[in-house]
Amino acid sequence: MKRIAVVVVALVLIVAVVLPPLFGMRARTLVETQTELVGEGLAPYLLVDVAFDDWDVGWYSSTATVSLDVDFTAEYGPAVGANVPPARFDATLSDAVRVYHGPILTGAPAGLGWGGVEFIVDGARIPELRDFQDRAGIDHVARLGITVGLLGRTAMNVDIPAFEVEADGARIDFAGLEMLATLRGGGQRLDFDGEVGGFSVSMPNRTGVDFDRMVWSTTTRMDSRFPGLWLGGGRLDMARVRATGSGSADIYGASDIGIEGNSHIEADRYIATGRYEVGELRIGEVRLNDLIAELSLRYDAEVTGRLMVVGNDPNELSLEAATDLTNAMFRKRLTLDLDRFTLRHDSRSASATLAFEYRGDELADEYSVDVATDLPVLLGLVTAHIDTAFHRELFRGLGLDQVDATVRVLDREGVLRVADEDYTLDLGFDGGEVTVNGEPTDLTELMGLFGGGSTVYIAP
Repeated sequence: MKRIAVVVVALVLIVAVVLPPLFGMRARTLVETQTELVGEGLAPYLLVDVAFDDWDVGWYSSTATVSLDVDFTAEYGPAVGANVPPARFDATLSDAVRVYHGPILTGAPAGLGWGGVEFIVDGARIPELRDFQDRAGIDHVARLGITVGLLGRTAMNVDIPAFEVEADGARIDFAGLEMLATLRGGGQRLDFDGEVGGFSVSMPNRTGVDFDRMVWSTTTRMDSRFPGLWLGGGRLDMARVRATGSGSADIYGASDIGIEGNSHIEADRYIATGRYEVGELRIGEVRLNDLIAELSLRYDAEVTGRLMVVGNDPNELSLEAATDLTNAMFRKRLTLDLDRFTLRHDSRSASATLAFEYRGDELADEYSVDVATDLPVLLGLVTAHIDTAFHRELFRGLGLDQVDATVRVLDREGVLRVADEDYTLDLGFDGGEVTVNGEPTDLTELMGLFGGGSTVYIAP
């Protein structure tokens, strides 16, 4: 027993006395490396240079002076001859930060790790922010914390306090923000959660905007086979958002908003699904309730990954790369389905479904796609079908008299069918042929009828 006790005491002494300075040196290396990677990832559109100077490694914590240089100069400026100077903003910030380190972190964001940094943006030390911080009456503008874990986990959290600012009749109310991002697997996995308590802006005789609490949570990962393609899912919920006019009347507004999405790869096909919900939507005097849309998309995973990195990689912007990507896009099969769309106004409702398919994989191998001249060929590869149903008094009840008049014309011409209290309409497109309720129809005449024009002939 005594030997065991001696071993335990020895281990405790090693952890408490020997390891802390080693963790400090390791923490410096990791923190500097991680900040360099962040700067490289944002280039060339945002140039960020973070340097730690005068690093003083202590026992359980270290101090350093951090210099932050931010350059918002765009890599790709305005077109030649354009009389528009490139947007540019430079700021240099120097402040002392404390780095906590050890097998167990207690100072910065707590956890099991090499080191943790807590950096507080103090407007008193930054001329560009000093006036704002004084007006807002807050002791700091933002707090950033970073924990570099022993097991390859890096956690970053941002906290912006609530504030109220009023000047020249304008008022800004911000209820605070909290975000937490966790990187794992060498930056290949990301969990991102956050909450904004609320935000509002009001100005005399101007449109005002405000929204209530917003919460989001995502879990994503990169697929090594397709660089730039993030997979996973998440959800965002917002209590309310609205815009008001000078008389405080609502211009538009929405409440009980929910957005949920997910994506994965199946047999080299990128599959994304989404669900969108709005409890109530108000646009002027129009009121809609219980809006729900459910979408699904299937496309080639490699091309999707390339599309996601366009704009971030300068090489993707060359004419040769753009032509190659265009050919790749139009030679793949794409399916898009609106599996469900519903809304309600009082007791009147509407619903729709959509099925769209483009069969680019049927093009001959030697065929080179030119969108400007090959549109008829590409349309021949499209199949689409939309099925709708809506209450016969829906648009009249919404006060949309012009739309309701068009609906009455469509009813008179037999384009719409009647089922109980609803109008129904099936539109189809297959290889360039348009159908209405399953019958071939001339597209030009159909569009004229929707615009209040001539009669459409639908084959018996």
